[in-house]
Amino acid sequence: MKSIRKLVVLVFMVIAITSVTFAKDIEWFIFNSKTEYKIATSKINVDINKSIGDGPISIDLDKENKSTFNTNIDFKDMSTSDVYLRVLIFPYLTDMNDGSYSEILDLDEFKLNYFNEKGGSEIDTSYWYASSDGYYYYKYILNNDEINNRFLKSIYINIDDSNKKYYKSKKLTIDIIAEVVQARNDAYKSVWNVEDEKLIKILDEQVLY
Repeated sequence: MKSIRKLVVLVFMVIAITSVTFAKDIEWFIFNSKTEYKIATSKINVDINKSIGDGPISIDLDKENKSTFNTNIDFKDMSTSDVYLRVLIFPYLTDMNDGSYSEILDLDEFKLNYFNEKGGSEIDTSYWYASSDGYYYYKYILNNDEINNRFLKSIYINIDDSNKKYYKSKKLTIDIIAEVVQARNDAYKSVWNVEDEKLIKILDEQVLY
């Protein structure tokens, strides 16, 4: 009998997590996508938008255990003021039995495809600055109720046959954390402890007083 491989997407609007649960022999996945509202200062908020709906979505993996999950993630300023935005993406594995942490065996098996107006799947440096602290900083002020240019387009999954045993009973989690601060009075420097001179120059060119 032909085995069925499916990726089941479940959406919960609580925190910004996407999770994939690996079952026996990589036969099925549970994929959770959630939204976090992380407040950096009073009345400052950001919404992580996704076009994945509110219910379960089934996606078939091909016979080579490959699939691309479309996320179409962007961010909307839900604050009462204009803000700066930064985003942290952190993929990791945990054991389904004891919860222990382990690193991803091969990052090529879980590729993040970003929106890029110039083409390709790398982060669009016209809009985002990759800092040494691990965050992506949006280069422009995000105005109240404004949605930024799209951020994460899709997640490509490609499990190599030789790695199936390694991923058995493992859960892949991709944390996507969005943080905002008020775009006035150098708030980002104190709240985020920014010391990157190049980043400071970029943000100060946009700053409001």
